[in-house]
Amino acid sequence: MPMRTLPQLAASTFVHCLEVLPPRGHNPSRIVERLQALPPNVVHFLNIADSPMARPRMSPTILASVLRATTGLDAIVHLTVRDRNRIALESDILGAKAVGIRHHLAVSGDPVQFSDRAAAKPVKDMSVPDLIRLCVEMGQVVGAVFDPLPGVRTAELRKLERKIAAGAAFIITQPIFSPDVLADMSPLMTAHAVPVIVGVLPLYSAAHANYLHNNVPGISIQESIRRRMVNADDAVREGISIARGLVLAARQLRFHGVCVMPPFGHYELAGPILTPSESPADRNGDSS
Repeated sequence: MPMRTLPQLAASTFVHCLEVLPPRGHNPSRIVERLQALPPNVVHFLNIADSPMARPRMSPTILASVLRATTGLDAIVHLTVRDRNRIALESDILGAKAVGIRHHLAVSGDPVQFSDRAAAKPVKDMSVPDLIRLCVEMGQVVGAVFDPLPGVRTAELRKLERKIAAGAAFIITQPIFSPDVLADMSPLMTAHAVPVIVGVLPLYSAAHANYLHNNVPGISIQESIRRRMVNADDAVREGISIARGLVLAARQLRFHGVCVMPPFGHYELAGPILTPSESPADRNGDSS
């Protein structure tokens, strides 16, 4: 029996996604081992990135196929308009359908100036709404990204309206680090009749928090959160505590789920963040 799509699952369950970074090489065995070590039933979907920071990594579609065979987990595969023209994008979607992948996340892709391939040039043959329409036309379930930072929120909301009009069936936010930002964003998100999944990036150290805040586009970490990491006796445990607080806030504010984005391949962090009661929970707080 086919698994439910993310929007179908989100109608009754608080959805747990786990972002996976493909390897720089051709061997995914380390990722497979770490995901297989997670507690059972803690994750509903893997969310597989497409060469983030414009640095080449294993094809997310190939990795999704491998992980589905080895872990049984369905995947949301990112597609970027940065790297492919419409011919290549359509080809990738056909390949995804052939191996049973139904979900995509349409993204613009990080700028090529972050790449370690100096000669690389962006393609951008299609806009993100164009790509969303293509995915829908080809029978896929496609999501969109939303950046909740106050400084860009008005422009992002306009973009989001175009993405939803094009057919986006769910939203995943950029990482959020404060429940206050979630509470501020909540009324804006409930205006859209699609599930909203909150991005949660566990902080690993004070240096990690400062680097993200100062160097990564689309990420802003409140000073109070960075101070918590500086003052923590155990920075990893403090990062888990902050992330668990965000998961609880997302549930209380009636968001539809979270996407945990572990740093440095530490997928084991998903367990303590997502399983305070040992199993995924529905949106009313009962076990699913």
